[in-house]
Amino acid sequence: MKIEKKVIAETLSLIDTDTLSDVLKRKEPAYQNSLKYLNKFGCFKISCLTYYECFRGYKANGATTKLQLFHNLLQITDVIYLDKTILEKAG
Repeated sequence: MKIEKKVIAETLSLIDTDTLSDVLKRKEPAYQNSLKYLNKFGCFKISCLTYYECFRGYKANGATTKLQLFHNLLQITDVIYLDKTILEKAG
């Protein structure tokens, strides 16, 4: 039995690569949840690793349309650069 999570963040969250990819594909429920999240917080936050994974993946696959969608989404996305303090807190 598969249990589907229907969680909408109550606090500002770091969006991972899989979720961001689902948002760009307009895959549900990630897409509708992202719209609610944007309405509440006004922007997304991703790590520099998510930026790298998306950029490299789309570029390596020649996915120019997806790469353009990604760049458009970056207009409302803050990229968080990881440092020792962040990594230790996450750990």
